[in-house]
Amino acid sequence: MSTSLHTRDVRTYNQITELNSMSTSAHTRDVRTYNQITELNSMSTSAHTRGVCTYNQITELNSMSTSAHTRDVRTYNQITELNSMSTSAHTRDVRTYNQITELNSMTTSVHTRGVCTYNQITELNSMSTSVHTRDVRTYNQITELNSMSTSVHTRDVRTYNQITELNSMSISAHTRDVRTYNQITELNSMSTSAHTRGVRTYNQITELNSMSTSAHTRDVRTYNQITEVNSMSTSVHTRDVRRYNQITELNSMSTSVHTRDVRTYNHITELNSMTTSVHTRGVCTYNQITELNSMSTSAHTRDVRTYNQITEFNSMTTSAHTRGVRTYNKITELNSMSTSVHTRDVRTYNQITELNSMTTSLHTRDVRTYNQITELTSLTTSVHTRDVRTYNQITEFNSLTTSVHTRDVRTYNQITEFNSMTTSVHTRDMRTYN
Repeated sequence: MSTSLHTRDVRTYNQITELNSMSTSAHTRDVRTYNQITELNSMSTSAHTRGVCTYNQITELNSMSTSAHTRDVRTYNQITELNSMSTSAHTRDVRTYNQITELNSMTTSVHTRGVCTYNQITELNSMSTSVHTRDVRTYNQITELNSMSTSVHTRDVRTYNQITELNSMSISAHTRDVRTYNQITELNSMSTSAHTRGVRTYNQITELNSMSTSAHTRDVRTYNQITEVNSMSTSVHTRDVRRYNQITELNSMSTSVHTRDVRTYNHITELNSMTTSVHTRGVCTYNQITELNSMSTSAHTRDVRTYNQITEFNSMTTSAHTRGVRTYNKITELNSMSTSVHTRDVRTYNQITELNSMTTSLHTRDVRTYNQITELTSLTTSVHTRDVRTYNQITEFNSLTTSVHTRDVRTYNQITEFNSMTTSVHTRDMRTYN
């Protein structure tokens, strides 16, 4: 490992030891305990912020670095959660859903280390700049060695029901990834410029996501004794093929080309066409559920879909925007991001019509519905973002901004949590957990 001091991260999950190390300047020390499991996380760069949380006799310590820090202490059902956030651009977000802790972090010029636990499931998210991350883990007698170096990369490791997901992104360096899943060895190597490497395993299924620029990505996967090879090259594109219980998800991103996509889902035909500049097209299917994500720049996206006799028409034009529509168990999620234009979105859910319109500068609009629950997430720059979510008749409001204020309000089972963070202006975070 290279560059100044290093960060050492040792964890134990069910007699499994995970060692993560990250480098650069001073270090931050983070110790957590999950069900008699001790996790030590350390991160570096300038000052550090120390956060200690306790969830059902579980202690989680989150630390983030750089300049000033913000200290936030909360208690949920005899559970103390301390969130700390620091200046010079990163956001620290810790959530708890039914005794499940989710930590989301975003950073700029520093890195953020996030560890989440879902039903004895640990998710680790880390992002760093100008350092490398070396990660050695052992899952069920399986050793995984990932090494990444130089410039900006993101390292994301998650575990769902003894399933490990590793996502990494790097720039101007290569990522070499060797893994063994159930006596299956997968070797992925990518090089040059910016690429993103994501490997996930769902129910003995390995998913590899890669994004590259001016280089090619070769992707070899094995699903139930099925081998799939994907290779792509030239300019920026992302090709993502996933398989969930006989479900195929295809995500693609390209530059200076268009994507034309015609699909039929349960006797439903969907035609999507996008042209010019950078756009992203992602279509996923989960248990007969269709998810469509699209991003485009300097062109418009016209998207007409029919879900269970419901017609949705979305049209967006000019500059960069992102359009994502997902459906989970008859639930529709729409994500859109736009710049200097507005997005008009008309939807009908169970004979309910919802009209969303947004305008001005760069904003992100994200509306999701889970089991008759609506979640809206937005991130903005130079304007404010308003984020409203509803879980089981619970409304959550999240917003993150730069050069304006951020307001984040969430409600889970009639409980309100208030988090505040600042960078150039103030950030307001309200959440409610049991």
